[in-house]
Amino acid sequence: MGIDLSQQKYQITDLLGKEFTCACGKKHSSAIEQIIIENGALNRVPELLSTYGYKKVLLVTDHNCYRVAGQKVERLLASSDLKWKVMVYKRDGDLVPDERAIGELFVQVEPDTQVLLGVGSGVINDLVKYVGSRLNLPSFIVATAPSMDGYASDTSSLTLNWLKTTVTVRTPQVIIGDLDVLKQAPVEMMQAGLGDMIGKFSSLRDWKLAHLITDEYYCEFVAELVRRSVQKCTERINDLNNREDTAVKNLMEGLVISGIAMSFVRNSRPASGAEHHISHFWEMSAMESGKKAVFHGIKVGIGAIITHRLGSILYGRKIDFAAVKEKILKFDEEKWKEEIIKLYKRSAPDILRQKEENDSFSVVKHANRLKKIEEKWDRIRELLTAAPNGEQIETLLKTVGAPTNPLDIQVDRELVYNGIIYAKEIRSRYTILRLLWDLGLLEEMAAEITSCFLKNTGSDN
Repeated sequence: MGIDLSQQKYQITDLLGKEFTCACGKKHSSAIEQIIIENGALNRVPELLSTYGYKKVLLVTDHNCYRVAGQKVERLLASSDLKWKVMVYKRDGDLVPDERAIGELFVQVEPDTQVLLGVGSGVINDLVKYVGSRLNLPSFIVATAPSMDGYASDTSSLTLNWLKTTVTVRTPQVIIGDLDVLKQAPVEMMQAGLGDMIGKFSSLRDWKLAHLITDEYYCEFVAELVRRSVQKCTERINDLNNREDTAVKNLMEGLVISGIAMSFVRNSRPASGAEHHISHFWEMSAMESGKKAVFHGIKVGIGAIITHRLGSILYGRKIDFAAVKEKILKFDEEKWKEEIIKLYKRSAPDILRQKEENDSFSVVKHANRLKKIEEKWDRIRELLTAAPNGEQIETLLKTVGAPTNPLDIQVDRELVYNGIIYAKEIRSRYTILRLLWDLGLLEEMAAEITSCFLKNTGSDN
């Protein structure tokens, strides 16, 4: 039996603990057993661990999250009958989910450890899920901020060999969000959570584009679930500024529902498209240059503005498909490789290998996609004009004071331009950026969008 999304007030628990055959022809299920988002939820941690029969716990956190919630969780464990150990990541800068961090966690897991208890947000969540999956250990997650949608997903976003990589993992067994903790999160983290959700407008459009052009699997039920999760986040958007319980709970539930939707299709496709790829490109550039990056979701929100403006511009273009077909033969693959090596630096070998394995620049494949694009151009144009547009997304983000221009987060003209052109190489996933490349318009439109942002700030840099 499926889940009835026609019921406006369906509960998050309706999505858990059941498997059903969807109209898309696939079976969907979530392995998450409990999601608790309420005031005082931290106090329930020892009870929940004991309910599942666990006796030895490894608490994993970083120095910031230990101060916010980890210390209290440790005290609660100390007053219980549970055996426990605490691992606190220490870094001078940001904690990165890379080989070093993974190795540090692996060596802290003792033979009698029965469950990993992550206390944190994005990076802690990714590390705990990944290492737990590799060691066949369940995980509990105590969220410290409504900042991203990965809590309930079956993927971890890792940085391996300097390349942003998504790895399939086991979902947490239990997710705990204490509203008393969540509503104290820095405003930038709430902005990031909203930005991550606003980005779904872009990712869902990309998913549908891929379905039309490349016949990629698409599930309308999951797409609608993601749309509902965005709606939930924006219902009380004005109250987020006042950190009202209902608004913070709506944001957190929306983020978790989005993660469940990803687990239903066993990948991040419904929630991650070109807007995420642009964000990843900027993040990787910041890592290479040693700069501190802003929160991922803030960049995703700006990425969504970019992708929707690209869609609006493309909608107004008359495409000469005959000219595009001739242009296919003029692609300079060697020049492209030079740019990849220059821009991706240490990640370049993995990018080049991925492209070779997928035969990404096959003239035959390109011609076949172009044929589909021409056949379905009217339907594609309908998608490009579906609400919201870039200006409406910008308005939503400004409601909570989030940045809406790349220059506001120290992403300069060159990085904006290169991100639009080369972010598509991070994933083998069809998005509006690949559509523009197929049509031979990507560089032209990248220049137009970049100039648009510079014009809005009056900057010439």
